[in-house]
Amino acid sequence: MNLLKEKRTFLLISPEGWGDNMLSKHHYATELANLGHNVYFLNPPGCQSKDETSPNSSNLKVITHWAIKGTSRLPGNLSRLVQSFEIKMILKKMKTKPDIVWSFDPYRLQWLRDFGAKITIYHAVDNHFTPREKIIEHEADLVFSNAESILKKLTSKKKYLIKHGLALHFINPDLVEVQLPGTNKIKAGYIGNLANTLIDFKQLEQAIVNNPMVDFYFIGPKGKSNLSNSHQSENFERVIESKKNAYYLGPKSTFLLPSYLNLLDILILAYKQDRSGFTVNPHKLLEYLSSGKIIIATLMGEFFQGLDELIERVPESGLFSQHFEKVLRDLQPFLNDDKIKRRKEIAFNNSYSVRLHEIFDIIERSL
Repeated sequence: MNLLKEKRTFLLISPEGWGDNMLSKHHYATELANLGHNVYFLNPPGCQSKDETSPNSSNLKVITHWAIKGTSRLPGNLSRLVQSFEIKMILKKMKTKPDIVWSFDPYRLQWLRDFGAKITIYHAVDNHFTPREKIIEHEADLVFSNAESILKKLTSKKKYLIKHGLALHFINPDLVEVQLPGTNKIKAGYIGNLANTLIDFKQLEQAIVNNPMVDFYFIGPKGKSNLSNSHQSENFERVIESKKNAYYLGPKSTFLLPSYLNLLDILILAYKQDRSGFTVNPHKLLEYLSSGKIIIATLMGEFFQGLDELIERVPESGLFSQHFEKVLRDLQPFLNDDKIKRRKEIAFNNSYSVRLHEIFDIIERSL
């Protein structure tokens, strides 16, 4: 099976629905379609998005399926029986059988082999806490993750590290004119899902209050969106409320993000550890790097390789405000042309095209 030459049919199973806010699953689907493959992107049950063909590619079809609630709580054999019915309905809607099923969601449709595809993939881009993950990794021919610490807890003998990728429109951006409110010279920003419960809003609020000479901008959904069913975050509202130097700009199309990054001076990430001690490995880090701008981020050591002196790494979120003020006292070490160039090079060398070549090569060698 030569995936670089022959066109195949892919089914991508995503825990986040299709929409303006795009994560790795959405970018992989788009990249595959741009290569000429037929791609079906399966929304999670209950997603508001209707079945549609992507306006960006006629090869990419977004589908939503009906599902029986509570399947994951059923005993294994009964759960599989119900899921088998759901899979038949999905295949009926597709009107074709996929060559490759690629799931990013361990919470549903774990019995991947029931799709009858030639290849099954489980891709863990987040740290999950469900016993059902054992089922899906056993069903998968190949298992991928962007973190060594996640791979270590998986038992598959065919598991591989696949780092995050960068979409083409960050590499060759079509910059448009956008406006930022505020009059401060230095502008800092966060771009991402503001409904994420692991964001350390307390530290972000402290940084805003302690640095009135900096304007802070937040871009992304703050409540229910294609990325989350969460209601509006009270923690985020507290951060913005009554702060004259903090602005919420709302969610923006992924294709507009390079234009906003171009206007910001400092890009920020402040995540608390989850219950296992894992800190989010954000795909947006490469998007940040593609701008060449200053980055202050909470990152585990395994995600920091090659970034020494290029970003300000915060070892744990409780120190974020302290590190922000440290950078603010002396910006120059972060602003030399060589560091800006190296940040961009790291991002550009990790495109989704590069990631797919790695994945296709693994498939060819392994199967």
